[in-house]
Amino acid sequence: MLPPALGDFTGQDMELAEITAWLSKERSPDEATPVVAVSGRGGVGKSTLAITAAHRLRPDYPDGQLYAVLGGARPHDPYAVLGRFLRALGVPAAALPDDADQRCGLYRSLLADRRAPAGRPALPRPRGPGQLRAQLRTRTVPRSP
Repeated sequence: MLPPALGDFTGQDMELAEITAWLSKERSPDEATPVVAVSGRGGVGKSTLAITAAHRLRPDYPDGQLYAVLGGARPHDPYAVLGRFLRALGVPAAALPDDADQRCGLYRSLLADRRAPAGRPALPRPRGPGQLRAQLRTRTVPRSP
C-alpha cells in the first residue's frame, strides 16, 4: 500500500505531468512496460513526487499499488521486499520460493495480466544496479535541484 498522499504537494507540476502522461498512455499488449526513474540529490522530494504520481495514477491501475523503500536510513533487502509483494498479491507464505530468480518469475507471472504500478514501484535510492533488474523500457525524468 502506498503511503498517504500529501495535500500540499507543490513545485513539481511539470515533472508530475510528464510522469503521469508517460504511465497513463495506452499501450498495446506487446509493448514493453514503462518505467520512470526519478533522480536527484537527497531531500529534493523524489519519493514525494513518485508517491504523488502513483496516487494520481490509481484510476489507471485498478489492480493495486505496491510500494517499498530500498534505500535510505533503514534499507530493506530486495529479496524480502519481493516476498512482501508476493504475499500482497495473494501468495501464501508457505508457497514463497526460496530462490530469488524463482520469486522474480512468480512476481512477473502474477503481474502479467494486471494493471498495477508494481514492477514499476517507487523504489528510492537503490544500492546498486543489481537491486533493480528488469528487462523493461526505461525513461528518466530528471529532477530539478
